Amino acid sequence: MTTGPAAVVTADASCAVSTLTAAAGDSLDDEEPGLSLARVAVLGCRNGYARVVVTPAGNRVLAEPQLFLRQVTGAWRFVGRAHAGLDCGDTGLPPAIATACSALTT
Repeated sequence: MTTGPAAVVTADASCAVSTLTAAAGDSLDDEEPGLSLARVAVLGCRNGYARVVVTPAGNRVLAEPQLFLRQVTGAWRFVGRAHAGLDCGDTGLPPAIATACSALTT
């Protein structure tokens, strides 16, 4: 999987892996009830946006393991999901993901 420009993670406590793991789990709960996460890798977190890759526990495989989140009034909210091969430099990104990628790379 490519990740485009170097991921940026700020020292902001809201970008902590534990915080983003909880937000990712909450975001997936509506679509994948009861899904347990074994791992969350933070690819970037800055300017109120985060990009993470989730690995579910057990033998589950997600078709779209990349999550894009946005911080709104102090809480992380779901922006979009993407397949593992998506890169922020790709053309034709959905608008919400393109906006998140732009925020993460500027």
